[in-house]
Amino acid sequence: MSDQTDLLGQFSNAVVARAETAKSAVIAIRLAHERHVTGMVWQSGIVVTSEQALPRRDDFDWLRPAARS
Repeated sequence: MSDQTDLLGQFSNAVVARAETAKSAVIAIRLAHERHVTGMVWQSGIVVTSEQALPRRDDFDWLRPAARS
């Protein structure tokens, strides 16, 4: 059982590490007051999201998650 517990612990730690890395790339795109869709920072100045989720307009405000201490 200790081998299985060790494998599960390693897997859990790997998932946590991946989530920590990915969280800096996920943003919220503001559509209206209190309404957002999710986007991903592809590279500096470029955000990727589903165009079907966005209304027709040229500019959007986006928010990054607040840093936690």
